[in-house]
Amino acid sequence: MGENMFINSLSPNTIPLVSIGVVVGDGKDDKFKAGLIQVRLLRDGQIVNKDLLECAPLLPRFLNVLPKAGESVFIFTQSYTPQSEKAVLNVQRYWLGPLISQDIFLENQAHLQATAVNADGTLPLYPPNDEPGAYGNPTEGDVTLQGRNNTDIIQKNREIWIRAGKFESSDNKLFNSVDMGYIQLKYGSSIIQRKVIPKEVKTYKYENPEILVNVQINTYSGSTQFTLPGNLPNQSYNLPTMLTNLVLSVNRNLDVIEGSEVASQIYSFNSASSVGGPGDYNNREAAIAKAIELIDLYKGEKWKIKSNANEILDYYGRDANNKITDFVLFKSEPTIVTRTINEIKFISTTKNNSSVLNMVANKINLVSYDGAHSFNLTDPEKLIDEKTQIQINSKAHPLVYGDKLVEFLELVRSYVEYHVHPYDGIPADPGEVKKDVLNYDLNTILNHNINSN
Repeated sequence: MGENMFINSLSPNTIPLVSIGVVVGDGKDDKFKAGLIQVRLLRDGQIVNKDLLECAPLLPRFLNVLPKAGESVFIFTQSYTPQSEKAVLNVQRYWLGPLISQDIFLENQAHLQATAVNADGTLPLYPPNDEPGAYGNPTEGDVTLQGRNNTDIIQKNREIWIRAGKFESSDNKLFNSVDMGYIQLKYGSSIIQRKVIPKEVKTYKYENPEILVNVQINTYSGSTQFTLPGNLPNQSYNLPTMLTNLVLSVNRNLDVIEGSEVASQIYSFNSASSVGGPGDYNNREAAIAKAIELIDLYKGEKWKIKSNANEILDYYGRDANNKITDFVLFKSEPTIVTRTINEIKFISTTKNNSSVLNMVANKINLVSYDGAHSFNLTDPEKLIDEKTQIQINSKAHPLVYGDKLVEFLELVRSYVEYHVHPYDGIPADPGEVKKDVLNYDLNTILNHNINSN
């Protein structure tokens, strides 16, 4: 019957403890930098944005995140009296958010998509199909602090990861196995073997609909013009005074752009202006039969049907467990996309515990404030900006490969040891300097606790 147990369980006198609202500003007007934002709730009615209450953050300032305009947040009210006109304007509100349904939408997610995480959300959730490694794994105990775009800090079992560029720039569902920069701090075995293991990863690609059919079947009282909802029992539409209007449109080349459907119309039908007059479809059963006839004529193989009528949605196979949705999609098997990524595994070879730090990036720079340089290392907005980064990458001194230095010094020592004067073949004077060179343990140059490739 399309009932919503969450809404139907509320009485008219229910006091909302928590509401979901839409952020109307980006926080730049918060001159006090206190995290105050303006949020529109359903009960705010026609109040203009500038007159909305400023909402205080519930998150402590130690964790500083600000929702963007258009995103959703939870709103807690200090108190609320439905009968009070001043309650809307004068009661303190607190926000918690932003509400993000899944990790792949961290950068920005509109209100309707975000509320899909709720059981009574307008839109359904779908599997994100993100590759292993693109995000943290909470099912394995990961505790993750995620940025808006392509960064995170993950606390694992005796490990901490700090990552930048964790997924591919072209697709935030694909793990970046090429040039991700990260710091990995581990506590475990003192001898750890690093292995790169090819791993086959499968993702599922679903086809988009090619035809969008929008069907509106409105049954109303001929005397009062009151339109009935489309999710009532069939007997509710059978009164003698009831009239029905059928409006149907068919669109081709459906594109989905940030959740908005853009299409070119190829057919439309309105029973109020159809040949034969509206009387042909004033009966709801006749209107539904006509709608099914037109849908089957135009929908093709890859279709999406949106309607306000339960009869249409159920006829074309709406999920029996989800009566909230107002659309039905064609059934299709997803295409399995297989790709190989390099998975890095560290294998312990002893039981002695110690800590290990791995720094991995295309370019690694160790820069001291006290070193001889003119680099700007404290830009207030970026710390090291793009111009300075180029200077460091090109002008900072490269570190020496220790084993290669030892190899070269062994050649120098051999030269000193076997050097003779060409004019009479007499060996060089065996002074103290020569003895010091020959007796020097070159392996002491190497620090085996810090390695590089």
